[in-house]
Amino acid sequence: MTSARQLDAVLRGEVRLVGRLLGAVLREQEGDALYRLVEHLRGLAIARRRRADAEAGRHLEREVARLSLDQIAAIARAFTSFLQLVNVCELRHAARARRLGEAGDLFWVMRRLKRRGTAAAEVARVLADLRATVVLTAHPTDATRWTVHEILKRVDGLLEVSRREDGEDVAEDLAREITALWQTDPLRYRSPTPSDEVRHAIHMLETVLVDAVPIVHERLVAAFQAAYGEPAPLGLRPLALGSWIGGDRDGNPHVTAWVTSDALRLYRRAILEAHRRALGELIDRLTPSLRIVPGSRDLIGSLERDLAELPRLAERIARHEPLEIYRRKLNAAILRLELSLEETDAFEPPATRGGYPGAQALLVDLDLIDASLRANRGRRLAEGRLARLRDQVATFGFRLVSLDVRENQARHRAAVAALACPVDGPLESLPLVEQQRFLEHLLLEEKESAPPDEPMLPPEAKEVLATLRSVRDSLDWVDPEAVRDLVISETRNQVAVLELLVLARRAGLVCVRNGMIESRVDVVPLFESVDSLDRATESMERLYDSPAYQAQLRARGMRQQIMLGYSDSAKESGYLAACFALQRAQRELAAQAQRRGVHLEFFHGRGGSIGRGGGPTFRAILAQPPGTVRGRIKLTEQGEVITSKYGTVPTAVFNLERLVGATLEASLSRSDTGASEVPASWLETMASVAERSRQAYRDLVYETEGFLDVFQAFSPIEEIAGLRIGSRPARRSATLRIEDLRAIPWSFAWNQNRLLLSSWYGAGSGLAAVGDLPGRPPRLPVLYRDWPFFRSMIDNLQQVLAKVDLAIGASYATLARDVPAAAVVLQRVREEHARTLAGVRAATGESRLLGREPELRLALERRNPYVDTLSLLQLELLRRKRSGCDASGRCLDAEERERLEATIHLTINGVAAGLRNTG
Repeated sequence: MTSARQLDAVLRGEVRLVGRLLGAVLREQEGDALYRLVEHLRGLAIARRRRADAEAGRHLEREVARLSLDQIAAIARAFTSFLQLVNVCELRHAARARRLGEAGDLFWVMRRLKRRGTAAAEVARVLADLRATVVLTAHPTDATRWTVHEILKRVDGLLEVSRREDGEDVAEDLAREITALWQTDPLRYRSPTPSDEVRHAIHMLETVLVDAVPIVHERLVAAFQAAYGEPAPLGLRPLALGSWIGGDRDGNPHVTAWVTSDALRLYRRAILEAHRRALGELIDRLTPSLRIVPGSRDLIGSLERDLAELPRLAERIARHEPLEIYRRKLNAAILRLELSLEETDAFEPPATRGGYPGAQALLVDLDLIDASLRANRGRRLAEGRLARLRDQVATFGFRLVSLDVRENQARHRAAVAALACPVDGPLESLPLVEQQRFLEHLLLEEKESAPPDEPMLPPEAKEVLATLRSVRDSLDWVDPEAVRDLVISETRNQVAVLELLVLARRAGLVCVRNGMIESRVDVVPLFESVDSLDRATESMERLYDSPAYQAQLRARGMRQQIMLGYSDSAKESGYLAACFALQRAQRELAAQAQRRGVHLEFFHGRGGSIGRGGGPTFRAILAQPPGTVRGRIKLTEQGEVITSKYGTVPTAVFNLERLVGATLEASLSRSDTGASEVPASWLETMASVAERSRQAYRDLVYETEGFLDVFQAFSPIEEIAGLRIGSRPARRSATLRIEDLRAIPWSFAWNQNRLLLSSWYGAGSGLAAVGDLPGRPPRLPVLYRDWPFFRSMIDNLQQVLAKVDLAIGASYATLARDVPAAAVVLQRVREEHARTLAGVRAATGESRLLGREPELRLALERRNPYVDTLSLLQLELLRRKRSGCDASGRCLDAEERERLEATIHLTINGVAAGLRNTG
């Protein structure tokens, strides 16, 4: 059995190997002089960090200031390449650790449930309805080009070959890929289109996740049987995949109705191809002959029908032995899929040319093969690849993913206004109760009032309706679950939900017959701001009381999904206040739904960085309020998080297992809303912590005069906007207000200057508000020990604080010498940082950050010298750009300014790779 120490030795060996090969490639490609310069700077950075050598740090800064632009670019590429290669090694290490039964592994979870006394029947009951949904988004948070990701994936494969095949020397192959990495331009010179983003998502889905998901389902069955000694329930498929890529139009004018329709077609095409490939692989394996073993009558009859319905089939199977019935049936299935592909490309309805009418028809054929094999001594043949394909078809259908369509409430409101207006004036001018009454009438009227002449509608209203109609068509032509959820961003009240339902009726997604609603979609309010979170229960109560919405709920099986926004709430109120607002809203909404007989599913809009809801998924799910998971959870994954968690099959299996395990454990450990499980005194303490934290955060960010000028001077925010890493604009409008800056570039910029302010500021003031009484035990350690929510929050803060470098942040502050508020802001940041460190240490009882997570601490220590150097390179480049001069004081010409900008982008990529998140 491999030990943790042995695994760590493997990791260190792989890091040394890729580092050595990168050094060799660097010397070969750029010469000894640059190699020696890189090593010199690396040595100074290591001395600055590991030996706290202040003189080495000053020497490093002086050396950087003397570098030419070409030298800076080469050094930035060298350090970035090393960090990217280290990331590959560390992700491989995490996947290997799964074999040690790490927390979250499904076998570990099942053993823990068994030890707790949880009965097999209870586990089986929860598993029967368990669904954990991962939603891929195109939010611009991955600074690395897709081409570079592909090279790194090949490096990962070669390292695996090296590990498995003792004595085989793959160093030359690795050096070849590292050479390709060095010679590949790391920057994008055009922004990806939404269609580009869809194709990139499909590539990861079909090369990784289509394989990984069935493996996780297999491991779940095996883990249940290993723990409880009895077979798991049949048909366990708790994982579902969703996507916003091609459907998220919130603030992205490039995502049109046509883009959404084409995205749905491309997703369908990709999974049809995947099913066809899997069937082709089975043909060489399912070779039983009727001469040796019989086949079922049902299977033989279905093949006869295939021959009658598919004229091209007889010619196709002529080369196969006539008694090899399974091969003949598989060929029929492949032919039907090919016809389905032709229908898809021609935008024809399913089965027009003889293709499958839907995924269920393919599944019926596969079930016939399975039953025939099992009935005729072929159980082992039915298992393995055939079983995995059946799981693949049942999981992905003919859609690959369920595409969510997200739009802003304001766009819906404008479309409704264009279609119908109350006699008393514009809808928004009426009291909420009157708005609701008007919309309910529009929704429930037996015969829709005549719409205005649609060609005369404003373009935005026509676009909203066209999008909803493309959703309607996709449910008929792509898959019944091609689109399941319509998400409303910036939901403020119940009216937003009713507005979208009125539009959905106009588009044919909702029908009214005899006072009853027939609905084909779920409407999902997204509560993002702290204010909307605080009022979410009131908004939902008014919906639950609405006869019109009650009819919608009945049509959807009394299931309601609510999305919670982590990013904007944190940007608005700070990390701690946002965490508690989300926690409180979930508790109240879950209790409310249970009273109303509604099955509630929370959709967590988590980002990559801690300040946007990021952090370890397993820990985050177990920290959810009691009774809020209940077998269902949905969460977003984006940018570099998608790549790091789902870039290869082993890492995808590792992370998906943790998602399923945490969802199962959270559902079993809290079977009701359990509000009493969290003492009222803890909630009161946290409420005061959150409020004080919010005040401190808003006082700095929103109330300090000149703070916006400081932020723009301190950080490369303008340069980030030019990175071309996504199709969506960085700002909601042309204004420069913080409120209009999206949460992603806001966090991205603070990460780049190493202050990471958006992820922790205000926490120290909040934690300091817990004034312990004399003679009473301290409260923070108790909360940390006994409240999973509080522990998760503090542990996330530890990760953030471990990445903060105040010295480098202070160097960035020199960019703001001419900004009056700069010195004040920097001093307040220092003071709040000290308070936050003290609060975290008081809660954990540890004098050192990440004292209980030594692997993470070592990983940060390994990469810090490289990130530090990249930060100093970026800082020097920003000085030159803003002064307009090079290191000697000579004015830069237009070409040099353009090269300077590109080199800043190189350093942004590098720092993001080193911190392993952007925004």
